[in-house]
Amino acid sequence: MIIFDSGGNKNLILIILVVLFTGIIAWQWALSDPFASVEMENNFLSKISEDTGDSVDNIKNSVAQGIADAKVVSDEVNKIAQQEQLIEEAKKYLEDKENNILLAPDNQEDCEFQEGEWKIWNESTKETCNLFTDDADKECSDSSECEAYCIIDLPEIAMKDLPLETKGTCAARTIWEGCYSLVEEGLVYGIVCN
Repeated sequence: MIIFDSGGNKNLILIILVVLFTGIIAWQWALSDPFASVEMENNFLSKISEDTGDSVDNIKNSVAQGIADAKVVSDEVNKIAQQEQLIEEAKKYLEDKENNILLAPDNQEDCEFQEGEWKIWNESTKETCNLFTDDADKECSDSSECEAYCIIDLPEIAMKDLPLETKGTCAARTIWEGCYSLVEEGLVYGIVCN
């Protein structure tokens, strides 16, 4: 081998070449700024960490906004449900009104509070409330124009030519006693007794 050869010049040349190449390698390595890549890697990790933190914050904000939006939607759905319930109640009231059913209280205390009379009426078997109407004796041609009924007290002679075209008056009470003729669409078809 060259290193163990007795000629010292060869050994010296070899050592000089090793040192020279080591120096060149070290010099090239120093020029490449090896610590910059570590710093860039740290910057890269820092940037990823910041971006992740920003993303997490954005997700938290989005979830919070989603919850707030869901509450608004829930409130709107509740409002719509309440409106629909009110509309249904109004429809029922109008339907009952068209069917001449005044919404009278179903207990004695409320009936008497509204100045009604609580007792068994006509042939009924249970007590009901008979309220005074605000439009008593108002001229009418149909019960839909009254709080209760559009009625007329006709003599027996007038009943021969039925249906009879006539006008009536709004009943004074929600439940009447006696015999009257109901006026519906300006016509009387017969006598109704309660």
